[in-house]
Amino acid sequence: MAPLQKRERTKYLRHLQTTHCNAEDEKYRKQVKSLNVSTE
Repeated sequence: MAPLQKRERTKYLRHLQTTHCNAEDEKYRKQVKSLNVSTE
């Protein structure tokens, strides 16, 4: 998978703030963490 564009990461991180306990979000969160992007 190609690295996510900064805009896409930002958009998804914003989505994570409103969507919790979701298997897909958890999967994505791990991808983001591997890119050294803070998910806190």
